[in-house]
Amino acid sequence: MSYYRLYFMDPRSGHIDRFAEFEAPDDRQASALAREHVGEYPLELWCERRKVHRIEAAARPVRCPSIS
Repeated sequence: MSYYRLYFMDPRSGHIDRFAEFEAPDDRQASALAREHVGEYPLELWCERRKVHRIEAAARPVRCPSIS
């Protein structure tokens, strides 16, 4: 098992807002766990000093006004 950190990046400043720590057997499974946290923050997955993956924030749905 390897130790991973998932960083939640502030979408405005690009700085780390918070992080979560977990263990996973490999990068593939760690990336799958990270994807469960996709939301309004971009994510960066790291294994020690190695950046494994960056996941962009989920796109916000665009609301169109209804036309009568």
